[in-house]
Amino acid sequence: KQDAQDLNNAKKAAKEAIDQMGDLSEADKTAAKSNVDNATDIAGVNTAKQDAQELNDAKKAAKEAINNNLTNLNQAQKEAAIA
Repeated sequence: KQDAQDLNNAKKAAKEAIDQMGDLSEADKTAAKSNVDNATDIAGVNTAKQDAQELNDAKKAAKEAINNNLTNLNQAQKEAAIA
């Protein structure tokens, strides 16, 4: 029973962390939380959360690269590329 409670607590914490990842779309968050829900142990929960964090970080880096490196684009074009 304690193991099940620990797993549920880990899932809840992971889903809350995913909700705070500002560079994920709602679809990304939904998929990541589904992966958390499908995990059968805490290691699986941690893997799902880490995968979401890596995607968030990659999207953030891509947005920064567009904003900082593509100087030939105007602001509207940059915003369209990021969306």
